[in-house]
Amino acid sequence: YNYDEYNRIAGQEGKSIVFIDYSEDYPDSSVVFLTLEIPPNALDSNYIFNMFEFSDSILTNELDNEFEIRNSSEFFYFVAIPENFCFSCMFYEDLEQNGFETNHHFSLIAAKELIVTYKLSNYTVKATDKLYRIKIPKTDEWATGNIWLDWNTQGFPTGYNKAGLAYLINGKWTIDFQSGTGNYSLNNWEEIVDFQINEQNNTIIFNILDMDYAYVLIH
Repeated sequence: YNYDEYNRIAGQEGKSIVFIDYSEDYPDSSVVFLTLEIPPNALDSNYIFNMFEFSDSILTNELDNEFEIRNSSEFFYFVAIPENFCFSCMFYEDLEQNGFETNHHFSLIAAKELIVTYKLSNYTVKATDKLYRIKIPKTDEWATGNIWLDWNTQGFPTGYNKAGLAYLINGKWTIDFQSGTGNYSLNNWEEIVDFQINEQNNTIIFNILDMDYAYVLIH
């Protein structure tokens, strides 16, 4: 991973960060599917931004069977990590570096709203689509536990633990129930009413202030 090469580092000066589809479907690596606009003075220091998508066939069936929910996009979320973070430290016994617990959720609250533009590739957006956000609890925010951030052997994040994410999405993990012990519910879901749909470009546009949610478009 070379975050400078991929232009994923932003600080007080602000930046437009793009996420590109590097799949085999786009061998030229030129297809931008998400842009994160960070205005000047939104951040107090430099952060490395990651964006992850999440899908699971069992979860898809659960949402359909329990709530008749059929998602148009994959679930997606952001992880922002301080640039001076010691990535290799996660392999040491002491998991706390620079005031962060490296195996738990990184929470960032910006001083100004960041603008997300997300282009869907496998679904045509419609004016009737709805956008939701699903709570990802900050470290020790819930007494019911913390979500784990998974890492590869190089010391870079690969996304939040898939089982934990699925339980947050299907409601089996809430502020009242530990991971996997609750009942199916949408208690962690909140509709985002103020967002834009651009049918011509097949994109949705919305604002965020923090990294404490996963997002999904529903038709």
